Amino acid sequence: MNDIHNSISTVSAATAMEASKGLLISVIVPVYNVAPYLKRCLDSICQQTYGTLEIICVNDGSTDESEQILAEYANLDSRIVVINQENQGLSVARNVGMRYAHGEWISPVDSDDYMEPNAYECLVPLLTEDIDMVCFSAVVEGEKADQVTQKQRYFDLKESGIHPVDPELINGMHDTAWSKLFRRSIIERYHIEFAPGLWFEDYGFKFNYLSVCRAVYMYPARLYHYVLRDNSIMELDRHKHIKMLDRLRELDFIYTFIARNGMWQAKRELVRKTLRLMRETVQESPSSFKHQAKVLAVSLIRKWNLRQEFPDVWWIQNLSQSRCERLWRALFYKVGEFKTTYAFFGLPLVVQQRKEGRKIIRILGVKVYSRPLVSAPSPR
Repeated sequence: MNDIHNSISTVSAATAMEASKGLLISVIVPVYNVAPYLKRCLDSICQQTYGTLEIICVNDGSTDESEQILAEYANLDSRIVVINQENQGLSVARNVGMRYAHGEWISPVDSDDYMEPNAYECLVPLLTEDIDMVCFSAVVEGEKADQVTQKQRYFDLKESGIHPVDPELINGMHDTAWSKLFRRSIIERYHIEFAPGLWFEDYGFKFNYLSVCRAVYMYPARLYHYVLRDNSIMELDRHKHIKMLDRLRELDFIYTFIARNGMWQAKRELVRKTLRLMRETVQESPSSFKHQAKVLAVSLIRKWNLRQEFPDVWWIQNLSQSRCERLWRALFYKVGEFKTTYAFFGLPLVVQQRKEGRKIIRILGVKVYSRPLVSAPSPR
């Protein structure tokens, strides 16, 4: 241990002069009762081959030896800043850490995980002016081989290089904040934060951040070690836990962010991508709280006018309708974005369609009307 402490002191002294030269990265480490893992995490950060770091540790009311360990390391390394607060949860701890940050880039690290020693040395050359995020892969560690294999596939990036931000990229990228670097200026400009008190807080933060970004650098190297623990939030059986309904509350958090920044129409297709999560949450909820899931989903649909915004998403139409209205639609007609079908017990009678700048009407499959529209319709 003395050798490690001497190493930390040497690194700290050697990098103190570098801070004014290199690109400063603020490493945010939320800490809550992780004493058995904390030293390994801090050692992996303090001994990075790239040393221009600001290490902000937020002790979120730990009741074990975590606070003492943080104080010990802060005495050894001048780059470490310790913030002690009452327990308020992971999201608040991360938000507090970001408010104290001075670096150009933010790097969240969970206190029971650890970094490869050359992680930041690999990442810093990628942080060019046209990049707003870097996403990298992680090594998954744990005792359950099936879980490790499954999650390793999830955290291994399939792409590499610079990618413009679009709905497909946002939807396909893994959610965890610790596998990414974020520009502090973007976080501050748009007041981006983690949703306090909710599970799946990484999803909302990632989504909101990427919704205002230009490009992402995908770096497949495994620079982070994610340690599976049976009692961690990520390893609880989310499909059986009522907190899975926080997925829906995260969507409200996202929609609020988009509306607050006046981006609702511009990000309409991005919002469409989130609807899949709403449907899956309702479908996967066990019977013990499925009704609560439906009530939450319907409240979102009504609050954000999703039924009118996305008339072609049938499950939204059905979920938010009364039984009589649902039966009426099922028997007699259905509405799409560019086509309305009037039917009788599933047999199409009349179809009105807008296609290629024309209005077309068919009766029993026979075209009876075709005229140019005044102006070609554009997707809503």
